Amino acid sequence: RPGTGDARIEQQAFEVASYGKQLGLITEVLLQLAETSPEASAKCAASIDRLKAIRDEIERIKNAEYGRLADALAEQVRAIQQHGGAKAAALAARLRPLLERSGA
Repeated sequence: RPGTGDARIEQQAFEVASYGKQLGLITEVLLQLAETSPEASAKCAASIDRLKAIRDEIERIKNAEYGRLADALAEQVRAIQQHGGAKAAALAARLRPLLERSGA
């Protein structure tokens, strides 16, 4: 909750790992433990299924957003290329090392 705890500590902790990153790690560990544990109760099994569904939906949201960002970036780059000139050449020079590093 906002306003709880020490704001400076919370900010520093968030810089180490966001709440989403922390929850993602906890989710992966919990699901791995659940998959390797003996039979779970029906209520527990339903919760595990729900947690998997939540994880999958979050991944779908992230993939859709990254796809949207990539499409928007590509459109912006095309617009700059159409304009041409020094700005387009400078952008190409800035993007080339980034794209080579990512394996694109």
